[in-house]
Amino acid sequence: MSSMPVFRHLRWLYNRLKVRRLRLCAPFTVLAIYTILGAYIFRHFELAADEGRRARYRASTEQAFSQVLARLMEVNCDAKLQAEDHQLQARHTKDALFWLIDYLNLTAVIEERTQESPWTWMGAM
Repeated sequence: MSSMPVFRHLRWLYNRLKVRRLRLCAPFTVLAIYTILGAYIFRHFELAADEGRRARYRASTEQAFSQVLARLMEVNCDAKLQAEDHQLQARHTKDALFWLIDYLNLTAVIEERTQESPWTWMGAM
């Protein structure tokens, strides 16, 4: 019942603007305006917060990876490997870390949380 005055006002506005000839265009125009306005509102409130969250997660992930890499490099590996090539040891350590991340199925989570924000105009609509 409370929605009836709203419809009366909309009907009055509809008749006042003399859009009777455009009966098919008016609903689509209202829908387009509603969609664009809604997208603007969602994007305005969500974009900055989402980008901040993603940047913090990206920095946190990179910091954690570099700390674990540094700590694993301190572990005494094969003496021959350590004596021959420090870069080779670093590559083996990184490969082991990437294997662990893939094995725990964290790759998709990390990629999703570090990608660009989905709050584009089309994403918001």
